[in-house]
Amino acid sequence: METINFNVHYYLSDNSHSMEAYTRNRLEKYLLNAINEIAKENNVEVIIKSTAKNKADYGIYSI
Repeated sequence: METINFNVHYYLSDNSHSMEAYTRNRLEKYLLNAINEIAKENNVEVIIKSTAKNKADYGIYSI
């Protein structure tokens, strides 16, 4: 199986570098569902994995 890497980058209208966590998760769910539907329509198996550039990049939340 071929591996294709892609990054999701958000351009926010207020030029900030953060967003509400539930909003981010909802947007990523829409993206994953769209990829899944396109794969189904084309009879292609897609395995999507989430990785971090380094240990500090993944799952950082401010409460």
